[in-house]
Amino acid sequence: MSENSRSRVILVGIAMVAALSTGALLPQASFAAPDSGVTASNDSRYTQEAANPTPLDTTAADGARTTNEAVTRPEIMARAKHWVDVGVPYDNNSSFEGYRKDCSGFVSMAWKLARSETTRSLDSVAHNIGKDELLPGDALLWVNPNPADMGHVRIFGGWLDAAKSKFWVYEETPPKTIYHEYTWSRSAADGYRPIRYDNVVEGTNSLGTMLHEVRNTDGSWTGFSPLGGAAKDIAVTTFPNGSGQVLAVGADDVVYHRQRNTDGSWTDFAPLNGVGTDTPAKAKRVSISGNLNGSAQIEIVGWDDAVYHRVRNADGSWTEFAPLGAGAKDVAVSVMPNGSSQTVIIGADDVVYHRVRYADGSWTPFAPLNGVGTDTPAKGRKVAIAAALNGAAQVVIVGWDNGVYHRQRNTDGSWTDFAPLGATAKDVAISAMTPDGSSQTLIAGTDDVVYHRVRYIDGSWTPFAPLAGFDAPAKAKKVSISGQLDGSAQVAIIGF
Repeated sequence: MSENSRSRVILVGIAMVAALSTGALLPQASFAAPDSGVTASNDSRYTQEAANPTPLDTTAADGARTTNEAVTRPEIMARAKHWVDVGVPYDNNSSFEGYRKDCSGFVSMAWKLARSETTRSLDSVAHNIGKDELLPGDALLWVNPNPADMGHVRIFGGWLDAAKSKFWVYEETPPKTIYHEYTWSRSAADGYRPIRYDNVVEGTNSLGTMLHEVRNTDGSWTGFSPLGGAAKDIAVTTFPNGSGQVLAVGADDVVYHRQRNTDGSWTDFAPLNGVGTDTPAKAKRVSISGNLNGSAQIEIVGWDDAVYHRVRNADGSWTEFAPLGAGAKDVAVSVMPNGSSQTVIIGADDVVYHRVRYADGSWTPFAPLNGVGTDTPAKGRKVAIAAALNGAAQVVIVGWDNGVYHRQRNTDGSWTDFAPLGATAKDVAISAMTPDGSSQTLIAGTDDVVYHRVRYIDGSWTPFAPLAGFDAPAKAKKVSISGQLDGSAQVAIIGF
């Protein structure tokens, strides 16, 4: 048990980034974990739960409820994470936002129930499911076999490995609501069973666990470690001093940023504000690229499908988001050694477009990239770009046929043709900021497995090789990679 993105792109009007929904999702720095997660009937942590369901405290509620409301999985996770962010203290004799501050009151809040249920009454609003059916927002319930004692319940957050042997939860437990990680074998032995709220609104499950690892200079890997929560999109970049930064889209669609320090420690996730407002920005896709001077450029596909750009200065201050005058389905940015940057997007018409931002802040227009052996614009689903130390850039896309294709923009601005890499994928990433001129490509294959390969300076490639997960090949919804000047690289993915 562990204790701790045919014709011209459609230009769209500029729209204000949407307002923040109630509650944040992404975690702050790691929370102190409870002792061991033991759930024996004599464990005093679980004897304080209320003996009976309690009415919703309408004087403190976030909205009066007379019925058990329908709720989406992202909403469940965002509501649960809100209590973790606040650090709501455990107390079955008082309420917060209308709900009793114990484990079942916490689940009742996340599920938007009309009252605070108990571990003995949650079955009246939920049904049993199998382990392999578990999705974020479901729950793990232990009903104490001793009728005089209370049980425990946790909100399931996601799996930490492809073998489904480790997972994470949000739970209300003394002294406060926390993020915690467990092993399935221990939870099953302790009598936990998966349950699903009867009124959960199903849909495309875009949530997944954020994971991070390092590829060392000798080509070995550290192994994935969780970043402590779930997200819809993720991007990572690195800097000459060995630090890194991660950008993510939370379950609430808010754009969050955090920094990995040179010693491997992390700052908290912090939301980025939207255009001309203190309200957090919302997005569908994100990209980030570090500059040799310590600054970074980020681009997002906003909730309005428009592309926005901003700079994080070397001192940690930010410019404002500025619209780039285009609509897109995916976006990628890479900062060049001379301080310029290059952007590629999958336009609203699915065409792959490219533009340059010069070091003085001026931009070239978006221009379509041609497809394989034709003057017809290339179309794609996902796109990535990486700058090399010599001023060249490499682009990889997931094409309309799901094939992975690669091309290079030479230092004089000319392009090689797109060439197939012999794989199909759902997402793609590339990094080329290496001292030996090589590049690294990462994909989430159509089998969801994460594959990695190296392109040497002479243009030859290693084969795609799967990255190891905890007990099986790693699987992911989204992938990102960024190389460092010492030859190492950092990877961030959204797993399952």
